[in-house]
Amino acid sequence: FFKFTVTATQQGWQPWLREIRIFGAETAGEGGCQAGYKSLDDGCYRFSLNQLSFEDSRKVCWEDGGHLAIVKNPTTHTSIVNYIKTTTNSSYWIGLQLKLFGARVPVNRRGMFFWEDGTLLTGWEGWHEGEPSSIVSGGREDCVEMANFMDYEWNDKPCNYNLSYICQVDMV
Repeated sequence: FFKFTVTATQQGWQPWLREIRIFGAETAGEGGCQAGYKSLDDGCYRFSLNQLSFEDSRKVCWEDGGHLAIVKNPTTHTSIVNYIKTTTNSSYWIGLQLKLFGARVPVNRRGMFFWEDGTLLTGWEGWHEGEPSSIVSGGREDCVEMANFMDYEWNDKPCNYNLSYICQVDMV
């Protein structure tokens, strides 16, 4: 199907093609997943090539009944990376974001990373060496990508960058 969005510009209202999904026989109902989703480990994932900001990516996933991918263990991470490497080789938003605390918090400890399901990032972490860099430097890299230029390890990045994204839904 096609999803259009209408945006106000200085020239008036402009329709923009927001997303195209093509469902084929190989993805319909695969592994207990809804059409358009790939079954990997214990979840269903859709790898969108549309490049959107973190927030817009999150909204698209919510509209689909899911959320940005939650990658809490090395097995899921490896499965996702292997799939990406055989298909697109793009960088992708995942559902991990720095939540800011009050102004009294020192710059070098200005927040903590939380998953889309509201859980704190604990246990296994897939950060590239030297990341997250923003939490130490006090920068504005509050969202997390699986970065193709870092062999799909995690990198904190400004949330307004447009990247591909991974949606996750429960198995049906």
